[in-house]
Amino acid sequence: MTGDSFQIGFVSQLMSREQTRHRVISQNIANVNTVGYHARDVAFETALNDVTVRAGGTLLSSHRIVEKQGLMVREDGNNVDIDRELGNLDKTVLTFNTYAQILSGKLAMLRLAIGGR
Repeated sequence: MTGDSFQIGFVSQLMSREQTRHRVISQNIANVNTVGYHARDVAFETALNDVTVRAGGTLLSSHRIVEKQGLMVREDGNNVDIDRELGNLDKTVLTFNTYAQILSGKLAMLRLAIGGR
């Protein structure tokens, strides 16, 4: 696997992680008034520790959906804090957009190298 393809694959993997986190946060927001619902989160190790390169060069990443711990539970059994979830959603969107800009820049450099302009 070349350096360029590894970098592109790695950034793509990071973008995929943020998509997963976005989906889980969106589910929490959608269930803010669901009786007994407990907020969930995506458990990732640090990006560099969790992504493994096999001999064939395929990127692998593992994650698991877990229940958030330590949140205050309301009388209806729900522990979703809408303000916290909206903040997390904003952070996730900004992170995804940053990765998208990095990927776009990398692809633009490759196009330039291929086109010779």
